[in-house]
Amino acid sequence: MNFFKKLFGREEEASLKPSTGQQKAADKKIPAVKREIEAAALHNFAENFPNLPKIEMTKLVQALKNIIDQKAMQKEQNKVLGEDYLNKPDFSSITSMDKVLEEARAGNLEPLYLIDERFGGSTGIENTVFVPVGIAKIKDSFDTFLEGLLRDGKKISFNCQPEYKGKSFIPAVIIIKATDTETGKLIVDEKISIW
Repeated sequence: MNFFKKLFGREEEASLKPSTGQQKAADKKIPAVKREIEAAALHNFAENFPNLPKIEMTKLVQALKNIIDQKAMQKEQNKVLGEDYLNKPDFSSITSMDKVLEEARAGNLEPLYLIDERFGGSTGIENTVFVPVGIAKIKDSFDTFLEGLLRDGKKISFNCQPEYKGKSFIPAVIIIKATDTETGKLIVDEKISIW
């Protein structure tokens, strides 16, 4: 079961349709929908991971709530900045490591480790991509989720793959997949869209 898509889908349904009179009513429903999502997530975790302690389930649900809150904030930001913002940023002009490092020094980009240090990944360039500020935090939420499963004794195969557009050194998408090696069940199959 794809928990992240289910959670995001429910959140987006509650916050779409920004028509004038209905927007305030929809905004009032969002906290109730978030509580409903939290209860559904706890139920799904309990059903799919019966050996996971309740405290760990609660931590995972909190991490998911943080992702949902980030997504809601991003939607609000897009609404405030207007439709043009939805088509930005464009990193097609960042075609060298020098330009990447220049943007990173300016505070526009941050490193993202494809395999996090807590899983044995290095901080070397072979394991690092640069992404807009905030994207690494989203990836960290997935890592935290997987770390909880590992602590519960799950054996997981993990893959984090960047995809690029043109000659840009900034990935357009980060694809994250994790599989339970004992059952072959896909646990995470997500894309973090960057630009």
